[in-house]
Amino acid sequence: MAPGGSLIAAALLSAAMLTAGGCNIVAPVAYAIQGPPTTPALHTLDGSRTTVVFIDDRLNRVPRRSLRLAVAEEVEQALMRKGVLSADRVITTRAIMREASNDRFSAPRTVAQLGRDLGAEVVIYATIDSWTPSPDGVTLAPSAAVRVKVIDAAEDRRIWPPDGAGHRVVASLPPQTRGVPSGADLDRANAALALMLGQRIARVFFEHQRDALSGRLDD
Repeated sequence: MAPGGSLIAAALLSAAMLTAGGCNIVAPVAYAIQGPPTTPALHTLDGSRTTVVFIDDRLNRVPRRSLRLAVAEEVEQALMRKGVLSADRVITTRAIMREASNDRFSAPRTVAQLGRDLGAEVVIYATIDSWTPSPDGVTLAPSAAVRVKVIDAAEDRRIWPPDGAGHRVVASLPPQTRGVPSGADLDRANAALALMLGQRIARVFFEHQRDALSGRLDD
């Protein structure tokens, strides 16, 4: 038997013995042999089409515009890091945010029209459902939720998902209790939440690993 085969056989034998003895170490052994499980992309973007990311917050749930920008820019960067999109096919989110700010409140353009006016063929569009750095004013437990859609700006239609309400993406950070959080604490929590939310949105569009031992998502 080849050396590699001997190692695998030994690992499988150890797993069987541990199971027989009632020891709960089988999952780590399987993890070591097979590697971390992966979560597939929910939607595959067309990398040949010019794309822009737009995070919309018409109900002003996010405390600062800069946080929306941070979420969208992390989506952009994560998709480019993974090779899902190339830099020459990405229109910056700053451009579409500027464009949207020129709309009259009573007559906003559609998402598809905003994209077309910038020369984008596809808009990754997310609306903010919730944004909470602290649920009670004492515990720092940042969480946010958005609904994501992919819009064909050229054809003025939704590409994904089939459900018109959008695909819900949630991000949350572990709670911390250290007394009443200061303004600086809230700023740091909001910044970390923006980064995580951007990563969660981006992962909709590429396969990623899940750490089987901790449940933590890794790029």
